[in-house]
Amino acid sequence: MPKFFLLDTQITADGPRVVATDLRRSSDHIYVVISNVIITGVVPTLILLIVLVKSWMFQKSRSRNQNFARNSDWLLPILNLLFSVSHFPRNYLNINEILQVLLDEQLMFPYLWIVDLSHVLLACSSSA
Repeated sequence: MPKFFLLDTQITADGPRVVATDLRRSSDHIYVVISNVIITGVVPTLILLIVLVKSWMFQKSRSRNQNFARNSDWLLPILNLLFSVSHFPRNYLNINEILQVLLDEQLMFPYLWIVDLSHVLLACSSSA
């Protein structure tokens, strides 16, 4: 769901301020955030971990005399690490948002640079 449906800008005497819209404050919004964490965070990470473990099991099972695809042995762990690093800020922000909704707190991002970093890393990982 695009953030412009969830956030609005209000001009106050102190300057512009980001506030949550009625949709964001809705109790049903928690299901959107939880499904986002599961679909874009947990499931892909689990699939990558399963493939990584299967790959390592395959490499251990083949004999040491064979030199089958030795150069690509580290490709899958590196891809898994890059995926995890690039998705960590987004998962952190989603979990933070879940906690804010559950505790009925005012919408606040802990560090704004994490939001920017998350967008850049997700754009890089999706274009690779």
